[in-house]
Amino acid sequence: MGKMLDALGEAVRTKLTPKQAEIHKTTKGRVGFLMKQEGTVAKVAARLGVSATAVRRYLKGERKNPPAAIAKKIESEVRKDWKPGLQRQAAKAARQRPVTVNTRAAFGYSSSATGTTTPDGRMRNFRKTLPPEYAERLLEAQEAGDETLAREVLAEYLQDEYFREGREGDAAVIEVSITDIDFIDVNLN
Repeated sequence: MGKMLDALGEAVRTKLTPKQAEIHKTTKGRVGFLMKQEGTVAKVAARLGVSATAVRRYLKGERKNPPAAIAKKIESEVRKDWKPGLQRQAAKAARQRPVTVNTRAAFGYSSSATGTTTPDGRMRNFRKTLPPEYAERLLEAQEAGDETLAREVLAEYLQDEYFREGREGDAAVIEVSITDIDFIDVNLN
């Protein structure tokens, strides 16, 4: 997954109640949950970026405290698949509300009026609250697992509301694209 989809997924998961969001506390339980999702030790190992031997040790309880980076990865991967029905309900409820996006990203542009384009996007900081129609489209892209579509939706909003801003002439025909994302944080209001 890309940064946009990860941020959208995390925003949906924050809408779960603390009880709903509670995952297994032990490494053995968390890796066991991933085994149920993936079906094989090899798939779990690939997902976590560890060896199959390490996964087997976690499952047997022989290794209870993985290195911090791996423990964080295990938790992150479990949260992605945790209670998908509740996550879909939270996403459905959020589609009717605005979404706030805070990002530092590289934005490129092209203008059909002048024929100019940016070879590399320029890094810009944005914190914007998008109306519900954009929230719905972003969450649909997240549900479909389409990072490109999510970037296009955000670029479309910024193109209309920030770069064009009701301008006439050349600015009215600017097409914006997101070429890179440094960081992104999404909040479902």
